[in-house]
Formats: sequence, C-alpha cells, structure tokens
Amino acid sequence: MNYYLSPCVLGLSILAQSVSASLTHHSDFRKTIKLDLQPSVSLELSGNNEQRALQFLEQSKSKYGLNAIFESLRLTKVKTSLLAKHFYFQQYLHDIEVDGAEIIVSIDTNNRNVIRVYNNTYPASANFSVSEHAKRSKRSIGLGIIDEQTASELCWDYLQSDGKLLARPQAKLVYINKNSEFIKAFKVNISIGTPHGSWEFYVNALSGEIIKAYRVDLPYFKNANDEGDDEKWTRFPVNKNHKSLDTALEELDSSTDNENVQNDRRALAETTTVDGMGLVFDPNPKVTLQNDTLEDTSPAESFEGAYVSKILKDITFKNGVYYLTGPWVTIEDFDKPNTLPSTTADGNWFAKRGNNAFNDAMTYYHIDQNQRYIQSLGFTGSRGIQYRSIPVDTDGIRGRNQSRYLPDIRKLSFGHGCIDDNEDSDVILHEYGHALTYAINPKFKGGDTGAIGEGFSDYWAASYRYTTPNGLTFHPERAISWDWHPDCRKAGPERRFDRLNFRYDPSRKYRAHRYVNGVNGDDLWSTPLVQSHLELLKLGVNRSEIDTVILEAQYGFAEGVTMPEMAASIVNSAENLYPNGPHARVFTKYFSRMNILQPTIDVVESSVSDQNGKNYIQPGKSINVTIPLKNTTNQEISNITAELLATEPSINIEEPVTNYPNLNPHSTQFNQQPYVLALSNEHACGDDIPLKLKVNYFEGDLRKSYVDYFTLPVGERGVVYKTSENAVAFPQATGSKLYDPVSITDQITISDARPNSKISVGINLNYDNIKDISITLTSPSGTTVVLKEKTHSEIIEIESGAYAKEFFGTYPEDLTPAESLSAFEGENHNGTWTLVVTADRSYTNPGVLNSWSISSVSEATCEDL
Repeated sequence: MNYYLSPCVLGLSILAQSVSASLTHHSDFRKTIKLDLQPSVSLELSGNNEQRALQFLEQSKSKYGLNAIFESLRLTKVKTSLLAKHFYFQQYLHDIEVDGAEIIVSIDTNNRNVIRVYNNTYPASANFSVSEHAKRSKRSIGLGIIDEQTASELCWDYLQSDGKLLARPQAKLVYINKNSEFIKAFKVNISIGTPHGSWEFYVNALSGEIIKAYRVDLPYFKNANDEGDDEKWTRFPVNKNHKSLDTALEELDSSTDNENVQNDRRALAETTTVDGMGLVFDPNPKVTLQNDTLEDTSPAESFEGAYVSKILKDITFKNGVYYLTGPWVTIEDFDKPNTLPSTTADGNWFAKRGNNAFNDAMTYYHIDQNQRYIQSLGFTGSRGIQYRSIPVDTDGIRGRNQSRYLPDIRKLSFGHGCIDDNEDSDVILHEYGHALTYAINPKFKGGDTGAIGEGFSDYWAASYRYTTPNGLTFHPERAISWDWHPDCRKAGPERRFDRLNFRYDPSRKYRAHRYVNGVNGDDLWSTPLVQSHLELLKLGVNRSEIDTVILEAQYGFAEGVTMPEMAASIVNSAENLYPNGPHARVFTKYFSRMNILQPTIDVVESSVSDQNGKNYIQPGKSINVTIPLKNTTNQEISNITAELLATEPSINIEEPVTNYPNLNPHSTQFNQQPYVLALSNEHACGDDIPLKLKVNYFEGDLRKSYVDYFTLPVGERGVVYKTSENAVAFPQATGSKLYDPVSITDQITISDARPNSKISVGINLNYDNIKDISITLTSPSGTTVVLKEKTHSEIIEIESGAYAKEFFGTYPEDLTPAESLSAFEGENHNGTWTLVVTADRSYTNPGVLNSWSISSVSEATCEDL
C-alpha cells in the first residue's frame, strides 16, 4: 500500500497493517527464536506457575534451541506485572553466568497459560580450556588469570579519572559470547563524576585486555571518546591528575562515613511524615504562559504568572526541621557541585528560580506525583515500578547542561547549564522515565534500546504535560518544551513528536541520540507513541489506559530489544488489556506507518455486496465481505484460518470464520466462504465500523498469527480518485542560475465528482532540502490553498545541518496542510487541478515529484429504511 494514497479509494479504510514481530529470530549465528508472542498453549502443564514455566521449557527445548543447554538453566528472578508472572532462567557455563543469556517465560496470571517467551540463550556450549584461551588472547599481563581487584584497577586506569567515585566498583566473573566463542571475562561497573557517567567494561580474565567499554547512562553529548561500532570507547588521554583506585576508594569511604554519621544523628531524633507546600512550574513557564519568547535571561517578573503552589506529600520532619525526603523521592547531594539539599523550618518551599530550593521542590513534586500516578494504574507492591525512594541530586553533573539516570547506583542527577534542567517537568519526568525502564528491565541495552529508552522517556514526559493547562494546545509536538534551546543545547536539532515521515530500517541499530539515514532514532520511537496517545485521547480513551499499555509492554524482556519487538509487545498488551477498545488498532496504525511493524500477510482491496447487488453497507442490511490476503514473504503460508470480529454492539458478524487456500510467496488468495455482516437499523449512515481480522497460519513448520485492523464505510460515497501519470523532475540549473528558485507544475483532471465532496491530496517527492520546498494546489474554480510552507512544522532537520530528502503522505489524513482544504468545499471539483512545487534554490541533484494524487469523496448516503 502506498502511504500517500487516500484510504477512501480502497472501498474500505485500512487503518493499519499486521503485527509481524510477534515471532522474531536472532540475526546472528544463533538463528533461534528470540521473541515469541504466540507460544503454543497445547502443552500439558501442571503445578504452580514456576513449575509450569519449567515444564514449558523442557517440552519446548527443540523449538527454542535449548537441547544442549537445558540442564544449565537456573531460575534467577521472578517479576510480576498486571498481566503475567515473568520467570527469568539464566544460562550458565561451568557454573559461571553467561552474560546476557536468559530465557524469560511469561505466564498469564488468570488462565496460567504461557503468553510470551523472550530467548537470549546460546544454543550450544563452547568448552575452551584455559590454555586455549591464553593462546587466543592478544597480550598478557604476565600474572595468569586476573582477579576482581585487578580488573577494576585496569578499568579505572583506562578512564584516567581524577574525579569522585559515586559507588564502589562492582566486578563479576562471567562468560561473554563473541563471534560464537565464549570468553571468560570480568564485567566491571564504575559510576563516577569525571569522566561522568555509569561505565561498563568487559575485561578478558586471562589477559587483562579490555574487550568492551561504554556508558550505560545514555549521554546527551558526544565527544572524542564516543562509542564506536565495536562498542568500545577509545582509551582516554593521559591525565596528569589521575589518581589511583585505592585513593578514590579511600575518599569514597570517608564521604560515606560522614554520611552515615549524619544519618545516625538524624535517626536519633523523632521522625514524622507530614505534607509541605512548594512553589513549582507545572509543567514549565513557556507552556503555562503560552510564551515562546521566554529566555533563561528574561526578567524575573516575566515568570511570576507561571508559579503554582503544590502540596509536597509525605516529606520528613525531624527535630524541628523539614526535609524533602519521602517514600518515593530523596533529595540528596552526591554529585558535584556540592550543593546541600534545602531544608525549611515551616515545611514551605516558596523559593523561586535561581535558588536551588526551587529546584529541590520542583524535582520532589514531579517525581513524587508521577510515582503515585503509576501506582494508581495498578503497579504497586510486587508489581511496583521504581517502587522505592529514588535518590536525586538536583544540582549535579558539574553544573553542565545535562541530566542523567545512573542505572548501576539507581540515582538521578540534574545539571544547571543554561536553563536549569529541573525547571522543566519534561526533563524531570524524562529522566525518571529512564529509571522506570531500568526498574522493569535491568538489562536494558543492545538492540534498539538506546533510541527506545530515549523515545519512551520523551513520551512519558509528554503524557503528563498533556494533562496540564495548555499542554495539549501549546506546541504539543515538542519533546522538551522549555529546557531545550538552540543556544543552550549541543545535542542536535529539537526533538519532536511529529516525525511521521521517518521510516525504520531493520538492517540498522538505533542507539540513543543517533541518526540513521537522516533519522533521529529517539524521534522515530517517540512519534508513534505520542501520535497514538493523541489519537486515542480524541477517541475518548483515558490517558491512564494508554500509559498502562506502554508500561506493561516492557515486561518480559532482557537485552537486545528492537523497535519491532517492543512495538509488537505494545500491540499485544493492548489486545490483552483492552480487547474491546481501539488501543491496539491505533498503535498498530502508527507503528506500521513508520515501518516499525511490517506485514507478513497484507490485506489488499476488499469488497462488499448485499442481496440486492449493492456494493456498500447500509444500516439494517446483511452483506457479504470478501477480504483478500497477500503473502508478503518468500515462504509458503499454509493452513490459514481467519476470524472477523466487531467491537460495537450494532454490528453482528453472522459468519465470522473462514479458510483461505495456501499462499505461495507473494501471491494473493480470497476467503473461501464470505464473511457475513449484519448492521442494525440504529447504526448511523456514514458512521464507519471498526473491524478486526485475526488470522492463524503456518509459515513452514512454525505456527503464527497476526491481527489486522480496518474500518468499513457505511453508506454509498461518491469516490473519485486520480493519480499523476508520470514523475516530474525539477529543472536542472547551471552556472549563475544554480541557486535560483525553481518550480514544477503538474495537473490532474477529474470528472464525475459529486457535490459537497471533500478533497484529499497525496504527495510523494524527493528534494535535497525539504525545508526549502513550498507546495500549493489550485482548484478548477481558481481557489489556491497552500499545502506546505517553507517553514512548516513537517520540516525534518538532520544532524549535519542538512535535511531529509523524502516527503510523502496524504493531506489532511496524515499531513497537516498549512491552509485548510475546507476552502475547496462547496466547489465543483470536476476539471483540472494544478499542483505547484517551488524550491528556494536548485541543486546539482535537484529532485523529483514522484507522484501526487487527488481524491474527491462525497458524504455518505443510505436508502430510507
């Protein structure tokens, strides 16, 4: 299906494609099943859930490649979510953990069926001897097998740090798999102030060679030591102030002792939990005041109208002093600069921006209320997410314009460069979003997790902002609406939620804040989440349900999650949590729109007919529905059965189940029996009906299923559609005219359009700098509408200062016109339509209008009943 076609042309309105990531395989040497959202439930399982999980694995050894390693699996963790219990089985080799090698079995808490398997195990064990390891090592430190202390020292020296340790280094002996070989290594975690970050190393246990070195706290800023394709940062330059690890540990122990003494003294005093009050921004001054001109340097009086008074719940009262220490947030000082947490004598934090007491209150309030919101969704007790008081330094990162969550010590730190990061609830809740992600999945790394983590955190902040006054109306497309400023941040272009022209490339990795083919992976993930959220809100779905789906979907994963896998989990969770709602349909729509979900089977143009030969649906009538299926793979698809389901009481599916012939690769087949649908007399003419098609089939010997969502139009509509015949290239300029403005004009003539119809316009073009393009459409009556301005919000800026080279979509379905297409309503649409595309300047590769289309669709009419 072409994205720029109007869906009305098809006779039915296809809203989404199928969920093809419900079963995925590893793309490395393993080739085993990785994610299985449709595990067989026909196995004979008994006992409690833990016993059932183990029985399932034993009976499924061949399916998941566990035959050689089954006896080495050990249950190491159990997590509980709203839908399931998740059992984590860790793979071991010679009684040593194989790093990242887990298989997770998720069992539905209601019917006790296995509903998900996530498999990161390695199917065959390697059995290398120490001497063979030594031969493979590139160098030797001359001491034989190193120990934990030596491994930690090697990593510390690698960093050349002169900063403060934030926690004691942790070293653990593991096996890592590299190019199908197992290497014994120490996994070392160091959290430090300089070079700031949570660092993770893998050190060859027999040679001392550092195999991998990277940051796990997802930095904003790039530098000369940024992570390369081999997942190893280059060695840091020699630092003349570098101190030994022993010295750093002594300093840490000394500061820890002082903290313990203070804590012991405070513990002697009587402690009471009370509510305080504080001035905060909610969400931030730009949104509250709807003022895009505010700057960090604006006069203090400019912000007066943005302050609101909020309750600071359950803060601590000790010996006559009030502290911002509560059940879900603890304000403390652990990161430079050394700014002690503010206290008050009356429980009121009425300081304003510029005073760190304001940052303390702002941070405490937003994290505390967000955690309480999460608990209101049902994530409490054993289901709790970040169900603890999180330590937060409100003035850290050495004062830089940066904030971070440190996964290894589970703390947050906010910087004050330019605009203080924690003057903006977007930044506070973004960083708290990282804490939520790691609380659900402590092994959140690899795959596309960098971009997924950033995109989810941007979404999580926006989900709250949309509940505040002006949040849904004042630049809802912005990810960080106050703290981000072009003169402050060096993290690239503004992050946005309207990147609907971005497309996922399954052959690439999407790390945090990285661009792939001109696409910021953070926006690639946040856009479908936010667009789904906004559409569901318009459909009357409560925010709480949307957020519940997205949180629940993150359970049952470990390392290496990709966007298609997480997207499939979101759709699957929506199906299970709200089977009668539009949730899954809308999420599928946007994930498919951005190529994150790709169909294995595709629905092609369908048709309907009633007993009188009418090819449209009418209230009070029964119709036959034909839904052809196309195999989009190179594998034969067999044993196909499908069920058509309705989600509204006015719709009755009289014949919902049918079979299809086997599908050869890239072939199309029709349902062998028609689906029969009856509509009640009460159903309004023109009120389209949402439907769901569930298909079960075999691809080879694997049983698979998918769900397709679409709507059928009710009533007869006059649909006229025409597309351009040929691509039109921009004129090639040369010499002195190389940078002059250029235009192309193309025309489409339509006939048989009915009165009172609405126009939609499809566009598909390529140009070196999309920001330079403007598009106008002129009707046969001479009315001109601007579809795209040069500075329109759909501009897609990429990292290097260049811009995206593709622009396609349909106005007004998924592209927002600069001027309303309603200007064409009431006109006679028959005749010649003229499209003009103008560019500011030409280029040596000027670009081409690949195609464009016009749809004129009249209002629905039905026979009198």
